[in-house]
Amino acid sequence: MANKTLDPALVLLERVQNLLRDSSYTTTYKFALLRTLCDLAIELPDNTTNIALQTIAERFIHLYWRQVQPFTPPHQDICLSINQGSATILKLVQKYVHDCDGRFSNAAHHNRIRSYSKNVAAQLKRYVVPLLQGKNEFLYSWKPGQDSLQLFPGVLATLRRFHALLCDLIDGAWTRWVERRNVQVRNSDALRKHLFGFERENIESVREPLIELQKGLCFYSGEKLRRGERANHIDHFIPWSLARHESLGNLVVCGSKVNLKWSDTLKPARYRALWERRNEKQAPRLKEIAHESGLRWDPKATHAIANWAYASAG
Repeated sequence: MANKTLDPALVLLERVQNLLRDSSYTTTYKFALLRTLCDLAIELPDNTTNIALQTIAERFIHLYWRQVQPFTPPHQDICLSINQGSATILKLVQKYVHDCDGRFSNAAHHNRIRSYSKNVAAQLKRYVVPLLQGKNEFLYSWKPGQDSLQLFPGVLATLRRFHALLCDLIDGAWTRWVERRNVQVRNSDALRKHLFGFERENIESVREPLIELQKGLCFYSGEKLRRGERANHIDHFIPWSLARHESLGNLVVCGSKVNLKWSDTLKPARYRALWERRNEKQAPRLKEIAHESGLRWDPKATHAIANWAYASAG
């Protein structure tokens, strides 16, 4: 039993760690629910107490989008369908991917995600939400038939506080689960990128529109951008390593040397102010670019993640 004199956040962190280590996993759905709660924690308002299952279901679709597609390990002349079981949610995501012609950029032009997420939410109610914690609820309370989870006090703050650590724990356990069932891809860095990376095709599709929006100048230095992918980089303003936030508002184009200078660290506050002004003043055009490319456009979530990231950095 955890010592009651410990920081409640550390007690919760230990319980999540035990859950990852000791719980039985016949699919990866428990990992996905934990990962979704962590991601939503840094996007939702501070006073959030309930999370709709529909919202969680849509995140499941995004999480599994890459994972249900074939994976080709480096230096191997094979194409694998990663074995994660034949459960219904995966089949729903596979069908959704097929309906979008396998390209996430098409997803925004299909009015199907709501109907698919309703079906995913029904599966969450039946197979995932009741089973994640077992009888010892500590993350959320939920009664059969409810359409939302009620977070226990302090959970949102703890998931924010330990976001990076929890994501590494969850992704590592998730990857090992897949490796045990797919011996061909054990110890492959490419597998983790396949499971949890971002859609390069989508990112590349916004390069030219963002360069035009920036009048051909590096977002940070203001110098004229040279043409070519190697000369200029598409940068996640809030680094991908901190928050896997692929909303268009989090993307800028900059010179390669400037991008490498900061790598995975937060930019100085003056650039944050410049970035936030860009997102506010150019919101109509950014929204158009997002719609054309299929990327998210969620300025509230982007702003919330920035607040969290800079507050966490002190």
